[in-house]
Parts: sequence; structure tokens; C-alpha cells
Amino acid sequence: MNKLLTTIIVLCTFSLLGFAQEKSYRYMVMGVPQHILNNSVRIEIDLAQKNSRKWLTLAPQLYYAGEDSNNNLSTQDYESLKGAGFELLSRTFLTGKNHGEGIYLSWGGGYRFVSIGIDDYIWKPYSENGLTCYRQQQAKLNINTHGLSGRVTAGYQFNLSDIMYADIFVGFGIKYTLYDRPQGSYHTFNQNTFDYGYTGTLFVGGFRLGVAL
Repeated sequence: MNKLLTTIIVLCTFSLLGFAQEKSYRYMVMGVPQHILNNSVRIEIDLAQKNSRKWLTLAPQLYYAGEDSNNNLSTQDYESLKGAGFELLSRTFLTGKNHGEGIYLSWGGGYRFVSIGIDDYIWKPYSENGLTCYRQQQAKLNINTHGLSGRVTAGYQFNLSDIMYADIFVGFGIKYTLYDRPQGSYHTFNQNTFDYGYTGTLFVGGFRLGVAL
């Protein structure tokens, strides 16, 4: 009986040690805190592929701000903001012995919809002596933006504790935004890379923090 119990304990010990060394995580759930500065919450879910050096990242993102919210990184004022986005990214680790650790390259793209409420003036047509003229009129407007994006980044992901991971990354990207807005409105929200209607290239950088399961 004692020999059987000893054998079971030894086998269990080796099994646990082997699992700990492999760190064969199936997925990671990572938060991207810097997006809070731009009135959004972004969560990234990393899914391990059959090849342990390849991962797939699903990145949903929500946007929301009310009248009392700060505009933060945007350069133009608005009364309300709401929207959602989604990105699909591929990630390949170039270094690191453990699963999901080391230097990596990531690339992919996505779509974003943001509705911006503003209180401003628009140009309204009117007729005078047979001529069509325009004058400004105050109105509450909703400007809907549809954005397409792509990016390439390089980063380094490392272990903080048993299941907690951190990730820092830099790279570049591109955004293209289409507008659905009322006639007479010419707002673009395109003054810098953080604006919600930005079109052009941009620098990408930041960090992630989360857990592996």
C-alpha cells in the first residue's frame, strides 16, 4: 500500500512539474489601459494556435462619453460619443522558450463605428429674390463615422507571475474614415491621430496587462 501511494505521489509530482515547464496556455485575456484616455475600453483575447509561436488576437472595443466627460485626446468638442469597433490580429513570436513569451511581430486590421453628438451651426439654404442663399443655423447634430484600419507592430511579452503577463509594443498603422453627417455640416474630427474621424498614417504604441488560462 505504501509503495502504491509513493508511486502515485511521484507520478503526480512529475506531471505537475511538466505542466509548469510547458506553460501550455490556451488563451490570454489582456486589457489595454491607454485607450481609456480616448474614452474607450479595449479588451484583447489571444488564442493559441497549434504552433505555439502563432497566436490569433480578437480585439473588441467600446466608445462612450457623456456631456460631463472630458474630451481627453480629441481636439474638437462634442456633446456625446458612442460606438464600437473590432480588430483581428495575427501574432508570431520570434524568441522565447516558453509559450506566449518573448519578442513578436503582429499585424492585422479592423472596423470602427463612432457616433458623435455636437451642438453647432450648419449652413441652411433659403431663397431670396429668386436666388439660393445660405445662412448659418444652430442645431444639434449626430455625425456618424465608419473607420477602417490596419497596423503592424513589434513587441515584447513577458511573465509577471504564475498566470499574469505584460506586453509592450510599438509600430505604425493607417486609418481611413468615412462620414455620414447631416447636409450643411462640414465637421471632420480629423485634426490629429487621436480624433475619431482621422484619416492617414499614425504611430502605434502602448502596453497590455492580463492573465493567461
